Parts: sequence; C-alpha cells; structure tokens
Amino acid sequence: MLPDLQYFHFGTHGIYYGLYGGLDYSAGVEDGKITGTSADPTPVDAFDKLFYNHDYDLQQATTTEQRLQAHGEVIEGLYELVAGTSPQWDIF
Repeated sequence: MLPDLQYFHFGTHGIYYGLYGGLDYSAGVEDGKITGTSADPTPVDAFDKLFYNHDYDLQQATTTEQRLQAHGEVIEGLYELVAGTSPQWDIF
C-alpha cells in the first residue's frame, strides 16, 4: 500500500500528509495539539493514523527513550504498510 497523493500538501514547515503527518503539524494545523479523544479530527487513512499515534505518543513522552520509541514505532508502522511485513531489526 502506498500513501494517497491527494493527501500531500505544503505548509510552513515543509510537506505534510493528511491531518497528522509532518513537522510540527497535528490535527490539521501547524503547531497543533491533539487530545487522544474523539474530539480530534479523524485521520484520513492508515498512514495518517500512524502519524496521529506518533503525535500523541510524542505529546505524552517525558523522556528521550519514550520519544525514541515513538519514532521507532512510526517507522515500523510505515514499513509494514508499504512492504506488507514487519522490518527484521531488533533495536527495540
């Protein structure tokens, strides 16, 4: 599965995807915050859902290790969506 080109767009901090993919971009706005509740805009697809989870995890993180874990999880999720399988690394 590949990301849908219609969900890419440009903003102040670069290229964004959907409502949650991009540097300092969440809930469809630059420097946006999410609540982790149904009040948050619904992600546009599975890729955007990964970015949503990543944004939420980063917002909740209090340590460098938690931030690293969130980054690793979004990378693994993207790999699984594109390649259809889990990456074969043991770094976490």
